[in-house]
Order: sequence, then structure tokens, then C-alpha cells
Amino acid sequence: MLRAGWAELAAPVLVTLVVAAGICERIWPAEPRPVLARGHVQDACYVALHAIVVIPLMTLLGVGAAALIGSHAGWIELRSTQHWPVWLLIPLTVVVMDAANWLAHFADHRLGFLWRFHALHHSQEELSVLTSFRAHPLMHTTGFLLATVPVVALVPGRPIAPVLITIYVCIGILQHAKTLLAYLRHAVVQHRVF
Repeated sequence: MLRAGWAELAAPVLVTLVVAAGICERIWPAEPRPVLARGHVQDACYVALHAIVVIPLMTLLGVGAAALIGSHAGWIELRSTQHWPVWLLIPLTVVVMDAANWLAHFADHRLGFLWRFHALHHSQEELSVLTSFRAHPLMHTTGFLLATVPVVALVPGRPIAPVLITIYVCIGILQHAKTLLAYLRHAVVQHRVF
């Protein structure tokens, strides 16, 4: 099971996405920075920590949470979704996973004991795609566990969980890419919200 988790979360698609976003940040930067800027080097170290510690931890927690939810909360499984087409089920599940993770992120900012873990992520002043990995190993626990619930509920018995996890992790990483396009998109969203 642990090997399956490594394949899911460290998939070639994820590595390719990080490399492509890094190249885009160099070509169209929101703020030009030296390649070996202090913050980028620190974030590269967090990428290594993520690969060594966080991926196995989240894999074990995810598998354990899915097993516990599946065995003790079978009522959460929506069996009617087994007949839904995959083209509908995947985006729906990703949206619900994102809503669950948003709830966890909201709690990370509002609850002091969670903020202590989350503050490290916000300590970076030189954002890049690698900043996604600047996090305490336990920071993603609540979001990952909450995001497991929609997968168990909406896709019980379907072998698409690895696809969903890979898509979801890629979306999370792209949110931190600091290309000119991402900067403009963020400015437009901020303007609309406020």
C-alpha cells in the first residue's frame, strides 16, 4: 500500500508539473528572483523533506482513514454514484475534496494550535511553485483526512482514487506558482472579492 501511495503522490505527472511551473516562473515571473534565492533554496529542502516524510505519512494516514471510514462509516458511501460516468464523478469529487480542504485551511488560520503548524507555510517571502511544499509535516493532516471523506463517499469501490489524489495535489501545487499569469489571475480574484 505504501508503494501505491508513492506512485500516487510522486507520480511523474506531479514532477513534470512542478518542473514546468518552475520553467514558467523563470520565463514569465511575477517578480524576477535569482534562481538560487535564499527562499527558493529553503523551499527545495522542504521538497526533499516532503518526499521523505510527508508522502509516506499522508499515504499511511489516507489509507488508514479510508479504511476506518469505509469499515465504520459505511453509511457515508453513496452507492448510487457507482453508475455515474467517470467524466462527471472525477470533477465533482475534486470540487468536494477542495471544499473539504478549504474548511481545513480555514481552521488552520482560525485555530491557534493549527496555526502554529500552518504559519511555517506563510513564512516564505519569495513565493514559487516549491512553496507548496514548505510546510510542517503535520500541516496537511486535517486537509488530507477531510479530503478523504468525499473520495470514500463518492467513489466507493472504484479504482480512481489515485487519479483523484494526483489531480488534487497538482491543483494545490499550481496555486502557488508565481508566474505573471498567476499573479494577474490572483489580482483579478482579489479585486472581485474585495
